[in-house]
Amino acid sequence: MALIKTITRFPEVVEGAAQNLEPHRLTFYLIDLAGIFHNYYNKHRVVSEDGELTKARLLLGKAVRTVIRNALMLLGVSAPEKM
Repeated sequence: MALIKTITRFPEVVEGAAQNLEPHRLTFYLIDLAGIFHNYYNKHRVVSEDGELTKARLLLGKAVRTVIRNALMLLGVSAPEKM
C-alpha cells in the first residue's frame, strides 16, 4: 500500500514543486519512491504461479516506471531503457 500511496502523490508533489519553485521536491520524492519500490521488489516475487497477481504486480511496476520517467523528464534528466 505504501508504494501505491507514494505513486498517487506524484501530481501533488509536482504541483507543490512548481508553485513554490522548489524542483528539489521532485528529487526527494524520487528517492523516496525508489526506496519504497526497492523494498517492495525484495519482499514480493513479481512473477508468480498466480497469473492475476503477476499481472497486477507488473502493472504496478509499469506505474512506477512511468512516474519515474515523467519526474526525470520534468527535471531535464534522460531515462535510458538500459545502461
